[in-house]
Amino acid sequence: MILEIRTKSIKKSTVELNRLQQLPQTQDVVQESRSLENCIVVLLRKEEVFWFPRSRVNWMRDGDRNI
Repeated sequence: MILEIRTKSIKKSTVELNRLQQLPQTQDVVQESRSLENCIVVLLRKEEVFWFPRSRVNWMRDGDRNI
């Protein structure tokens, strides 16, 4: 549930950032773009932190399949 909310937030923020990047680059637009970029980075880091332990567990359980 939480991951689903984060994923939707990332997608929504990315769409909004793309929309802003199509506008003329005024000071307000640039500031809003930077804010959204920072928000996306934070959300992506949270997602990475969420998945890292799971991938580690899978790797420990299943082993390295690069044979």
